[in-house]
Amino acid sequence: MKTIKFKLLIKATFVFFALCAYSAISAQGISNLMGTNNNSTQTGGMNKVGDETATHLSFDNNEVQARNGTNASTFYANYYGGDIDLLGAFNASGNLLVDVNGMVYVNSTNSLGLGTASPSARLDILHNSGVTNPHIEIRENAANDYARINFANTGSKYWALAGAGGTTDKFNIFYNDGTTGTNLVSVDPSTGINMENDLTFNNASNERLRFIGANNWMSWYNATNVTRQAYIYYLDGSNEFRIENDLNGPMNLRTNSSTRIHISGSGEVGIGDTTPDAIFDVEGTTDGCNFGSRTGAAHGYVNTQRPSGSTNSVVQRWRDNTTTLVTVNDMAATYAMTVSGSALASGGTWTNSDSKLKENVSELGEGTLSKVMRLKPSSYTFRKNDSFAFLNLPEESQFGFLAQELELEFPEVVKTSIQTDADGEVAVDHELKAVNYEALVPVLTKAIQEQQAIIEQLRADVEELKKK
Repeated sequence: MKTIKFKLLIKATFVFFALCAYSAISAQGISNLMGTNNNSTQTGGMNKVGDETATHLSFDNNEVQARNGTNASTFYANYYGGDIDLLGAFNASGNLLVDVNGMVYVNSTNSLGLGTASPSARLDILHNSGVTNPHIEIRENAANDYARINFANTGSKYWALAGAGGTTDKFNIFYNDGTTGTNLVSVDPSTGINMENDLTFNNASNERLRFIGANNWMSWYNATNVTRQAYIYYLDGSNEFRIENDLNGPMNLRTNSSTRIHISGSGEVGIGDTTPDAIFDVEGTTDGCNFGSRTGAAHGYVNTQRPSGSTNSVVQRWRDNTTTLVTVNDMAATYAMTVSGSALASGGTWTNSDSKLKENVSELGEGTLSKVMRLKPSSYTFRKNDSFAFLNLPEESQFGFLAQELELEFPEVVKTSIQTDADGEVAVDHELKAVNYEALVPVLTKAIQEQQAIIEQLRADVEELKKK
């Protein structure tokens, strides 16, 4: 490629025309039109080279014109090749101007300014641009190919910006390591920004990504960029921060390749459980839940409240696998706690019985002994019936009463309630009777007192008979 050096063309032409000064050559020679000082009266100039009726050069003071007769023509500098040096090696301060400040070449800094007479870089473009009137436009003449700008230093490695319209319709950031090239970032109007490698942020403040504005969103769309699937959202006015899955699917929080917290599409939360069957479901091989500190003075607590208006009497339920062992209830006409199976109290059980808590106190009436005498203490075993397996009844032989028989004499110690089998697919209610055996203690006490009174009377009668 030839090196085009700039040189002031006026020097060469004026040296030639100095030899022809004041001469008048007609036809296709040199014409000297002295006596006029500009082209106001001589449209061909003061000196002409060539046929002034056809294509020729015209010189007027410091101006060189290419003319065709009296009309403008194209000026060719070294049409058939060779270098052109307009400024020359000895011209260190002169600049090259095109249309005054339209294009300025600053000789001392080798800088080119477009729209500015004082370029601050090797290429400085000053322009009020628009969408259709940009600072720079690079066009590719091959259909659907990329227009490129390369960035390189010494060696074979380089970066490139490549953009293409048409059916390609992409913009790429490209890197070549000297052997292999890769599109590190590709921007596609239909699929967005696609990256070959991970996106890494690194700065001294450790703030990797910042969103500024009243309302900020980060959204995920499907492959066709039509349906939003999930988003992270912050609303400045209400200070709300939201992570949302727009689809009827779960959200998972994972560590060490395992799901730790799972939220189903319908709202069930699982801790260590990806298929929760309750609003809150905890599973694991360690303690399911620990409140407070295990050492020191701190105490843990669990507060469970039945929703207002609920018809479910169970507030809390403890299960062994799928079998209910204990329920805590909060409904009238039932029990505060139900234990399915035997219960052990190593320190005994206690019942409030302070006189300050009682009113309408009356002594059990006479005749209690006769009622007790009508009772039928029995030994029995519980039926092995699948319908009542949820009660976890003991298999050993038992002592007690049949509730229906006991109820005839002492209805106060028998209660009828609905006990629900909630361990199966469908809850089943059973109406069952239960006995408060502790309440029989005062009944039996009264019966013993009556019996003792009879014994004392009989003893007195015997003593009287001995005296006779």
